Amino acid sequence: MRLGQEGAVTLECAVNVQGALEKCAVVKEIPAGRGFGAAALSLAPKFSMKPVTRDGPYLGGAKVYVPMEFRIR
Repeated sequence: MRLGQEGAVTLECAVNVQGALEKCAVVKEIPAGRGFGAAALSLAPKFSMKPVTRDGPYLGGAKVYVPMEFRIR
């Protein structure tokens, strides 16, 4: 923010049986090398999703893509 730069990141993560994101990796970072990927990875543990079910029980390991935008307002 102090540099006046905006950015965007897409993370690929697995959703565990509790709905937490794990094993996240940056698959897209614009602009590259400005720290937006690291910032997105640090935010990933704060997100949760409903895990996939099959015939009742929750299953872990489903992959999701999480887009994030870093905007100055």
